[in-house]
Parts: sequence; C-alpha cells; structure tokens
Amino acid sequence: MRKTSHNLLVILLLILGIVTGCEKQENAVPPKETVTEEIKGEKIIEDDIGLGEHQIALNDLYIEIPYRKEQVNLYKRVENETIIIDIRDKDSNKLLFTYGEKLSKSNQKLVYREIKLKKSKIKLIATLELNPISHKIIVMNQPTIEILSDTQKIETEFISAVSRSGNYPAEKVEVLANMTLINENYDRENIYEGYLLGVVKTE
Repeated sequence: MRKTSHNLLVILLLILGIVTGCEKQENAVPPKETVTEEIKGEKIIEDDIGLGEHQIALNDLYIEIPYRKEQVNLYKRVENETIIIDIRDKDSNKLLFTYGEKLSKSNQKLVYREIKLKKSKIKLIATLELNPISHKIIVMNQPTIEILSDTQKIETEFISAVSRSGNYPAEKVEVLANMTLINENYDRENIYEGYLLGVVKTE
C-alpha cells in the first residue's frame, strides 16, 4: 500500500513539473534580434556639414533616407576608391541601406545603392555631371543595374532618373527601379526601390 502511494506521489510530481514547464514556456519573452555579422567601417559620430536630418553625405553627393539620422548608426569605409556608408538600425544594428560614391576629382560622378531581397541582390547605379559652383546636377544619365546574386535573368525592367523639379539643372534627382528578377530556382522577386540624391554644398 505504501509502495502504491509512493508511486502515485511520483506521478503527480511529474505531471506538476510538466505543467509548470509549459507555463514557463508560454510566458517566455522572445529574445531581441541581434546582429552577428561583421560590421565594417568607422562609426560616424557627428555630421557637421549642415545637411538636413534625413540627408547623409557620401563625398560630393548626399542621399536622403526615410529615417532621421538620430535613429540610425552610420558606418563609413573606403573600398576600391569608393566611399561606402552602411546605415544600420540604432538598437539592433541591423543593416538597412548601403550606399556608395566613386571618388573622383572631375565633375562626373557615380553613385549607387545596394538593394538586397531574400534571394536577390543588385546595385542601382547612377552616373551624373554636377556644377560645383551652383551645386546642382546638370546632366543625369540613364541609370543601370548590376546583378550581385545568382539571378538567371531580368523578366521586366523599368529604370529611370527624374528631377524633383522636373527640369535640369536640378537640386535633387530621384533614381527608381521597378523590375522582376528570376533566380536559378526560377523564383521571382519584385523590386520597386530607389533613392533621392543631391549635391553637397561646400563653402
């Protein structure tokens, strides 16, 4: 009889342990997202060239982002004679945007944005000519795309550069890409992305 009671007690304790464990699992707080990738470049602490709160300088050009600069971390580096800026979430350091500008002493400039989807990665590249006195863009060439992933082909493609004022010379130009990429597994990914750029005004 004692042995039977002891066995019942053990079973009850096991059941209580399982129930308690389930309750703890249901009430668990999910961990915050963390970034384990290597963060390249030097963190930019201050921006002292008088740009707006959404404007970030590359070199001679600046780009505009949907976030205020105080909401993000900026990391700057130079690779292959190109200034590259990674824009990361302030809390998690998750990569949000990557922009680059080719270093050049001439008035001909090349700028790009890397666009990364789940399975595809491209560069949306713009080439232009600026006037260093008026700080305006006087010539904007047709933007191009560079595929950085194992995409088989581009199914549809519409790429454009449009002056915000509708005319040239322009203070700001918007570069847009609307396209469908097909990768090696015949998966389709639609891209509708772009960026806004202007000329940094220096004294």
